[in-house]
Amino acid sequence: DVLDLIVDSNKQTCADTQAELSLRWQLGEVEKGDRSAVTFKLHDGSTVYYRSDGSYITKSENGVISQGKDANLGDSFDKWVENVQANINTGSLNKNFVTVNNIKDLQPGDVLTLHPDKSGYGHTIGIKEVIEIPPSSGKKFYRTFAGSDPAIDARIMPDLMDVAAIEHEIKEGGVIGRFNDKVAPNKKLVASR
Repeated sequence: DVLDLIVDSNKQTCADTQAELSLRWQLGEVEKGDRSAVTFKLHDGSTVYYRSDGSYITKSENGVISQGKDANLGDSFDKWVENVQANINTGSLNKNFVTVNNIKDLQPGDVLTLHPDKSGYGHTIGIKEVIEIPPSSGKKFYRTFAGSDPAIDARIMPDLMDVAAIEHEIKEGGVIGRFNDKVAPNKKLVASR
């Protein structure tokens, strides 16, 4: 199965798919007035934003910070997202997470980063659904999804993962994270390094 998420950039690999879902959720919160900006930490530790007034900053791959402002909220958001995607990888996603320490606490939207190397390259999968089989048995299974590299599509994985499979990935260096989207959403934002 292919996830109903359009791969709109050749930058949208597995990590970028997870990031884009978070960024689009944040934009929805901005549009509702529940937060002042969409923010994301990049691989170098700097933070970029897209504010409710349409102002934003981007960072080129060679480190040049640029500012812009849209007349209408969202006009440049897709290009802003693509800029974020060009500046992140599996390893850098962890800078945007709160670690989930107990597998029993996994929920849809959580992300498992697998084996990032020193450059941050690895693989990233998202938890789409938590299922008990048989129902009410307490035996949890996880339906997952991931983007691809090269960026082709976002797929729902055909096989379910059980707790043992996730524990194995964690023992091999995997990290479970939850996007830190709800922390201090209205604080004053500045470009950071």
